[in-house]
Amino acid sequence: MNIDIEKPFRFRMDLVETDDRLPSFRVQVVVDAEHCGHRVGYRGTLWFECSKWDEFVAGLDNVDDVGTSLVSMDRDFTYSIRLAHGEPTVWWGMKRGDKIDGKVEVVQVNLRFQIDEETLAQIRNHFTQFARWW
Repeated sequence: MNIDIEKPFRFRMDLVETDDRLPSFRVQVVVDAEHCGHRVGYRGTLWFECSKWDEFVAGLDNVDDVGTSLVSMDRDFTYSIRLAHGEPTVWWGMKRGDKIDGKVEVVQVNLRFQIDEETLAQIRNHFTQFARWW
């Protein structure tokens, strides 16, 4: 089971494992984006709660100024869609910190892309067709 979105940037999500104790699942995520003359790449594994996934997907039917967000369980990864200046917009961000040699090191990336209604419909379709087992 996977999601593979090409516009406005490459967003791929592949199911790795599930956990029934706290209904959740782990995915491998790949993001490749070209934005403002730069290229950004991300690869990582993340956990999502099934209930939060359902809330995000339900919110795709009525994107407004508040929008809908899919946030990882560690709260270090966000994929959001909302209106900005009346246009549908995709936000993607990740922030991860770690202690290295006693110092806190942080990496953070945030991207924002305005999209058209056709792209929004394609994104909605990919997420709603993701096979749910819960």
